[in-house]
Amino acid sequence: MSGMEPFLFGSAAIGGEAATAGLIGAKGAFDAGMALKSAGTILAGTSAITSGIHQKVSGDFQAKQLEAKANEERAASQRVAEEKRRKANQAMSRANALAAASGGGATDPTVVNIMAGIAEEGEWGAQTAQYMGEERARTSEMAATSTRMSGRNALTAGFTGGSATILGGIGESLLKKYSPTGGAFSSSKN
Repeated sequence: MSGMEPFLFGSAAIGGEAATAGLIGAKGAFDAGMALKSAGTILAGTSAITSGIHQKVSGDFQAKQLEAKANEERAASQRVAEEKRRKANQAMSRANALAAASGGGATDPTVVNIMAGIAEEGEWGAQTAQYMGEERARTSEMAATSTRMSGRNALTAGFTGGSATILGGIGESLLKKYSPTGGAFSSSKN
């Protein structure tokens, strides 16, 4: 306490009729208090709403980053797959050249089996690379969806909480101003 209360709030600190004539009086203090409470309520409500908006914007931004990462994963896996196929083609070409140099033909059953094995191994490696890239991409896309949902939920919660704070504060202020009991409800009417 500052010691200035008797001057500011009159009867609240000293009591009696003379005290109510403080600098702003009891009615003025009550009205100023109600105005400050109303302003605080509105500020708290708009703060909750603003927080929800910011969280949604942040969620959308993070989701876009995750979607870009998914696209990068797919592209990278396609490059790896193409490299696997290229290496398999090089190995088949070398096997064919070695078979021809040794006097064997490209139609020799052993050469055909070796070439088929090289082709299968290259394609298996390429498809595995694409599968792995697709899995990483889907994981990023699911994270993007989840992040976007979290942002929407935060926005809804912000609007709901902010609106509840504002409406609750308005209701409380109206009860205090217009209720004969000063805002206290009485369960029985006498």
